[in-house]
Amino acid sequence: MMKHLGFAVVATLGGCTLNAGEDDGFPSAAGTSTGSEPAGSSDSSTTGEVTVDEGSSSTTSTAPKLDVGAPETDADLGCSAVDFLFVVDSSESMREEQENLVQNFPAFIGGIESTLDNVSSFHVGVIATSPYAFNNVACQDLGALITQTGGNNSSATVCSPYASGENYMTEADELATKFACAAQVGTLGSGMETPLDAIENAVDGSLAGPGGCNEGFLRDDALLVIVIITDEGGEDAQADADHYVDVVEMAKLGNKENAVVVTFLNPLTINVRLRTFTQSFLPNAFEGNVSEDYADSFAQAVEVVGTACQNFAG
Repeated sequence: MMKHLGFAVVATLGGCTLNAGEDDGFPSAAGTSTGSEPAGSSDSSTTGEVTVDEGSSSTTSTAPKLDVGAPETDADLGCSAVDFLFVVDSSESMREEQENLVQNFPAFIGGIESTLDNVSSFHVGVIATSPYAFNNVACQDLGALITQTGGNNSSATVCSPYASGENYMTEADELATKFACAAQVGTLGSGMETPLDAIENAVDGSLAGPGGCNEGFLRDDALLVIVIITDEGGEDAQADADHYVDVVEMAKLGNKENAVVVTFLNPLTINVRLRTFTQSFLPNAFEGNVSEDYADSFAQAVEVVGTACQNFAG
């Protein structure tokens, strides 16, 4: 059981509607089967009558038809660790969206905690959508995990050291405070946002390797959850969507099902690459509106993450 994270929150998981349209393939809360059994029906597939002859009399007892062995327990199923990578647009139009993210993050993580009973460890990292000049001088490249912020509308604070001693947060940190610091990256970033290139740099190449700014963040045995917050980005990437899908898949050792993508974007902006990238991870994907409150969307995203964790390919 994951330990409490320094704040008490409850995420409401039911009764929500999706921002994404029905035709885009994203999971919908409407029309979900309850799995209830018709009145008066019964399941007779696993039991039957066995007659035992004891001398001059016989008795009838109920016993299993098949010996299926010991049932799987919850401890045998799903992921035990999760790595969260938050990709935050740092352009000038993102002040309210960053504040929205910080406000709703505790409920999101609280929902993860209450839903994923078997998860005992997680990493939380934040990157910007353009090179970040306010970070530690050695880690200002695109995709480097953020440990300090600066500039307009930022937290303007040194957020580290984190409990891990590395450039990412863990369950040992006071996450409500630490995440609020790192996620408010400010609004002095480039208007040519490149969230997909930032993701590639974060999980692949020198940043992720030995001695890199992101060393140790990505774990082979953890579910990777990428959360993208942007109102414009996606079309200025250096390659097509399939390339970035392949990058994430390889980062998860060829198991694409071990990654989840949650994207908040502007539905009025045509983000073909970004939407294609997100939808490539279905059913482990969710799309929300970057301009709306994130509470309901985060609650639904928790369900997507929970299902992906259950299906984790170890």
